[in-house]
Amino acid sequence: MELSANKIDARIAAESEVQSTAAELYAPASTRKNFGWILAGNIVAELSLFGVLMGLAKLGSAEIQGRFLLSLGIATPVAMFSSLGLSPLFVTDSQERFSFYDYFYLRVVFCVLSVIICLSIGSYLVLRGSYDANFLVVLGLIGCFKAVDFISDICYAVFQKKQQMRYIGISRAVKAAGALTATMAILFATGKLAAALLGWLAAYSAMMFWYDIKIAKRFYPVPVEFSLSRSLTISKQAIPLVAVAALMTLNGNISRYVIAAYCGEADVGYFGSISYGGVAMSMIFVAMGSALLPKMVDYFKTRPLYIWRLAVKVAPMAVGLGLLAFMVSLLAGRFALRVFFSAEHAAHVKVLWILMGGSAIVGLASVMGFAGMACRAFTPSIFAWAIVGCITLLGSIALVPKYKLVGAAIASIMSNLAAFVLATTIVAVYTWRRHRQIALAGQK
Repeated sequence: MELSANKIDARIAAESEVQSTAAELYAPASTRKNFGWILAGNIVAELSLFGVLMGLAKLGSAEIQGRFLLSLGIATPVAMFSSLGLSPLFVTDSQERFSFYDYFYLRVVFCVLSVIICLSIGSYLVLRGSYDANFLVVLGLIGCFKAVDFISDICYAVFQKKQQMRYIGISRAVKAAGALTATMAILFATGKLAAALLGWLAAYSAMMFWYDIKIAKRFYPVPVEFSLSRSLTISKQAIPLVAVAALMTLNGNISRYVIAAYCGEADVGYFGSISYGGVAMSMIFVAMGSALLPKMVDYFKTRPLYIWRLAVKVAPMAVGLGLLAFMVSLLAGRFALRVFFSAEHAAHVKVLWILMGGSAIVGLASVMGFAGMACRAFTPSIFAWAIVGCITLLGSIALVPKYKLVGAAIASIMSNLAAFVLATTIVAVYTWRRHRQIALAGQK
């Protein structure tokens, strides 16, 4: 009885502490500030990854770079599939039917599972004779890194939901800078990709334990016990999101798989490095969508058509950034590829021009994708991304054998255009249907 009373007292004390700091923690920051914090963190993160790719090209070789990107292309879809899409599910759960810890425990379990799957895939490829044992080590380390990154991601969902995204920006920037420093120092000293990835993993793990989880607990200081029944319920709700996340990630790597089949690991390295400019642009668009998502969720509940107002406001910015990126690539693309990577990379500058030319479409598709997430249009998104993936695959198979990397870039633009059209259609249907529901409810 005394132990029970102590537990109650501890819970009351914890809740009192939350109340005393609520003004600081729960007061939402402005959309502009949230966008700025996420963008700053994403820029540092993407520049750091760009630095890693550049270091692999300068200190290693195109083959090492290709192995890194190919392993990342295998581990990322596995991690995305195992993530269960819990972050958007948590952010869009406006009624908070489940505790943060329910989502957190489930994420940890499946992240461990993702590492096991990566090691299984690597072991199969090594035993088949496709790759050597070092490939298994590299794939396993990248699998561990992705697991740690996705545990941090569920903490980021807390910050996003509370519209306090400065914590996301700080975490991403510090982790990325630390990972770049450790990776490059170890790569310079040893020349070994596996050893460098150990430094990367250490930097991310330290930030996850001592910052991400610690700050997330400030918002939810009273943990709940693991519940199998609640975990199963969340898992069932997450099935559509799992499929969407897996299809999105797979779509982003299909071109690399086709290039590896028709051209080899070196060309995978060239394409991955050159296409990184497009990835960096997409991170800006993700920052936009992440900052707008909580507001879109609120709008969908009461004023769904206002989602279009937000979309119309940010669309010119997305198009403008895309056009700017295209002009910069035309003027300085060849020089940048030669300086940051190699003359061999610069020989494929047309790939950069095509990808940058289509970055405006990527921006528009990203904005509409976040709008669809706010509408909780998860099931239709499965079919949409399945169609997009088929377009990428068929386009790559048709174009890569003849046009090599240029063909892969064209297939990427085709798939992004399809993603934008399909996402816009889904959002239009959902917002109009929700608008009608509210109007009918008001008449009653």
